[in-house]
Amino acid sequence: MVERMDPVVDHLEDEVEDLELDLDLDRIPEIRATLSSIRRRTIRLRRYLAPQRDALTRLRVEPVSWKTPQQEECLRELVERINHTIEDLDWVREHAAIAQDELASLQSESAGVAMYRVAIITGVLLPPSLIAGVLGANVAGIPFGDSPYAFPLLCVGMLSLTLLEIAFLRWLKWL
Repeated sequence: MVERMDPVVDHLEDEVEDLELDLDLDRIPEIRATLSSIRRRTIRLRRYLAPQRDALTRLRVEPVSWKTPQQEECLRELVERINHTIEDLDWVREHAAIAQDELASLQSESAGVAMYRVAIITGVLLPPSLIAGVLGANVAGIPFGDSPYAFPLLCVGMLSLTLLEIAFLRWLKWL
């Protein structure tokens, strides 16, 4: 059983190592599903092997009249191999969790950058929106309301204000 388990655990180790090296935001759903699958398989294998190890350890430790020194040595080696396999499964589980954390961190960082861009755009467009909203109100007494050049001047003013804001944000190194 242990001999058949070693290639499976080695394959799981290789899968996790490949995923750790190839974390890509474009493949988040695929990577997340693969990592979840690896963690589930690892947990199932560990749940199966741990009782086997405990039973063999108990058999090895308890004095039984029918055990020969060769069988004792064989049991000792078998328990060591199972312990090593369980340690490898723990390694796989921990690295899969680390890879999932890394993936979540990358995704969070990407969302933060996107939110930063939206905040900058909102900040740049807020003053012209305010001016357009105030001057768009249908009330008497709006400055330059009678002038035929009021609308083009307002557009130039808002564009100038927007460009001035962008220059200021670049000067602050926020853009």
